[in-house]
Amino acid sequence: RTPASDATRTVLERARLLLLQRTVPATDEAIALAERAAEEHPASADAWATLASGLYSRLSFHDRDPSPTADRAEEAATRALAIDPDEPVALRTLAILAGKRHGDFARAQELFVRALAAMPHYTSARINYAELLTLAGHDDESGVQLALARVHDPLSPSVHMARAVCLGLQRRYAEADEAWSMCRAAGETSLWLAAGEGVNALAAGRLAEAESKLKEAD
Repeated sequence: RTPASDATRTVLERARLLLLQRTVPATDEAIALAERAAEEHPASADAWATLASGLYSRLSFHDRDPSPTADRAEEAATRALAIDPDEPVALRTLAILAGKRHGDFARAQELFVRALAAMPHYTSARINYAELLTLAGHDDESGVQLALARVHDPLSPSVHMARAVCLGLQRRYAEADEAWSMCRAAGETSLWLAAGEGVNALAAGRLAEAESKLKEAD
């Protein structure tokens, strides 16, 4: 594994900060920065892993055919792991795609376990693992991962958002409402917040509230 230069590390850190904004323009800029870093430093696992993460994040906006972007994300993550088999960001990206794109729970679980062994405080991987466990019907195990994520990063809006999503999937709508409120109080301002609140209200049968929240997200 070849360490990235200070300049490259700065570029990749900027890319990661842009991804936290959860907007299309910021995500596209992050991808462009990571692509440049990977092209200039092809032996940098960090560059390829950051690119893979950005490409996966781009899929969440559902505004284009997902297949080419997902293919690129898998390719970038695979290149990162060829350089460093324990690169946690690349492991997380492949784990998510194994579960959501390919429906391979066993493979996804294996990759998440490897990512968390490499970086136990990796909150993003832990909350994605919690979602996978919820989708597979392992609600108690999901709760354990979410609790650990809150221990590692108690003020993170992303942790509250993940907990809200998982609780909604488990049809625990009142608890999900509380988690969405905590997400808002923690400073989350993306359209995902209002959309998530709206979907939860709709699932709970609160139609007027759902309509208002979904209009806010539009």
